[in-house]
Amino acid sequence: MLVAHWLFQLIGFFSYLMNYIDQDGSCNLEYLAIDPSKYASQSKITERDLEIVLSSVSASFADFKKLLADKREADWRFDFMPFRSKPLIELAPNRFFCSDIGFLVEEIFSGAYWTINDGLDRSERPKLFSAWGILFEEYVNWFLGGCNFKHDLLFWPAPA
Repeated sequence: MLVAHWLFQLIGFFSYLMNYIDQDGSCNLEYLAIDPSKYASQSKITERDLEIVLSSVSASFADFKKLLADKREADWRFDFMPFRSKPLIELAPNRFFCSDIGFLVEEIFSGAYWTINDGLDRSERPKLFSAWGILFEEYVNWFLGGCNFKHDLLFWPAPA
């Protein structure tokens, strides 16, 4: 799966979940969780691609509990890494709930790096680390290239 497809799917998740609160302030419970079978049938994404995206940003409840229990160097009271790395939690069979929409949005801009990183062998990861600046520059150019701005954008690759 291309990183672009992964990114578009995250934007799709965000858009889908934002329908939970209607314009009049009422709640649409249908949009509280992502049901993969329903979501795939209502979009152009294949079930396989949806599985790939969900595997990178979601965890079952049992797996999420393990993530929370893992020892990390950060103070547990301020450690949001499990929520940041897996913002969608499967609390019921095939029902993925978003723990915090901000963490899902964070995946849209910083998750691309970690998704590529996680897809590489450990021996290849230093190459990504050293090339990330160039990759990020290309990513921003690609991302902004599709936008329709009223004025030309100026880009300085090495500001003084």
